[in-house]
Amino acid sequence: MKHTLAILLSIALYGPTSAQDIAMSALSSETARHLSPVATVAEATFPRMPGVSLTSALRDVCGGDEGSDPYVIYCTSLNKIYVDAKLSEKKMSDAEMGYRLAHAYGHAVQVRHGIADIALATIRANRAEETALRGMVTRQVECIAGVLMRRAYGKGVAGPAAWAGAEPFTGSHWGASPVARGPKVAIGLAERNAWFEKGRDSDDFASCAVGVFSADLILRAENQR
Repeated sequence: MKHTLAILLSIALYGPTSAQDIAMSALSSETARHLSPVATVAEATFPRMPGVSLTSALRDVCGGDEGSDPYVIYCTSLNKIYVDAKLSEKKMSDAEMGYRLAHAYGHAVQVRHGIADIALATIRANRAEETALRGMVTRQVECIAGVLMRRAYGKGVAGPAAWAGAEPFTGSHWGASPVARGPKVAIGLAERNAWFEKGRDSDDFASCAVGVFSADLILRAENQR
């Protein structure tokens, strides 16, 4: 309840995120409208979140390529989330479109609030455990996305297992330019969904501690709002 009140207060003070607040929304007012609930919640929950911009040439931004995600790229070099302007034309539900943005915000929370730096240092010091450690990072991202989606759409919002035919976000989709060199991580659709549901059902970022990566910095960032 306190999280909902904080979000409503932020909207009252600063105004809701609207299609007009998403850059290049003229490319698709429908896509911008569908993304707005998650953008509103993320901006109300965490400081220093990246701007969101629609693009008609996703693979041309931030050094993407054919192996990059076809829908969303989080470019850390520019602190910008780019979304395919035609997302609303791809017969996706609101939950699927919102999830894709929420996942990108999950990475942004890690990058903007020091978690990604800790993760990278841990990986460099433990190269033999890199696959497992990157899996932990991904699980935490899914959990963050689950909390954001709960606050945007309610406790019954469906996770990726409900609509995805295959595991999403296994291609490069975040990092510095060229993003095509970014990490490619697969943990399985069921595992992604389980961590999404953990965040969604708890509505608490404290539940997003995974292995050696605590949730302390996420909670600290949330409390800065």
